[in-house]
Amino acid sequence: MFAANCVVCHGDKGDGKGPAGTALNPPPADFADVKFARGISPQDWYGFVTNGVTGTAMAGWKSTLSDADIWNVVFYERAFSAPADQVAAGKALFTQNCVLCHGDQGNGKGPAGVALNPPPANFTDAQMMSAHTSQELFDTMTNGKGMMPAFKSTLTDDQRWSLVDYLWTFMTAP
Repeated sequence: MFAANCVVCHGDKGDGKGPAGTALNPPPADFADVKFARGISPQDWYGFVTNGVTGTAMAGWKSTLSDADIWNVVFYERAFSAPADQVAAGKALFTQNCVLCHGDQGNGKGPAGVALNPPPANFTDAQMMSAHTSQELFDTMTNGKGMMPAFKSTLTDDQRWSLVDYLWTFMTAP
C-alpha cells in the first residue's frame, strides 16, 4: 500500500523526500523523525490517512483504501522511526523484564499476570494500543502505574524506548 500510494510524496524511507514531496510546502510528514512518531497516537495517524490534513497536500484515502489497508499503512509508517536493531534490543529487554506479567505474546497472560487484578496491559489489543502515543507508553514504563512497576531506575531511557518500539510489533490492523 505504502509503495503504491505514499512513496511519491513520503519517499521510500518515509522521510518526506519522495519525488513529489520535495516540491510541497509544507513538506510531507517525516515518519523517520522519532520525535514526531513518538508524539502521535495511531488513532491520530489513522485520521490523517483517512481524512487528509488540512493546509497540506495530504489527501484523505478513505474512498480509495479499505479500513484494514489504512491501519496497515499506519503501522508500516510507524516502523520508519524504529530501526530493526532497536526493536531487537527491545525484544530482548521484554523477554528479561516483561514476559512474567505480559506473556511472551504480549497479551497480558504471563505466568504472574494471570493472577493480577486488574490484569496487565494487553499489547495485542488494537483499540487500547491505538489510543496511546509512544510517549505515553514510555511514561507508564518509566513511572509505573497501578500494578505496573516503574523502570526508571533499572532501565536507561534508550532501553525503555527500545521496549516501546518492540511493543508496537504486537500490533496488526485493528
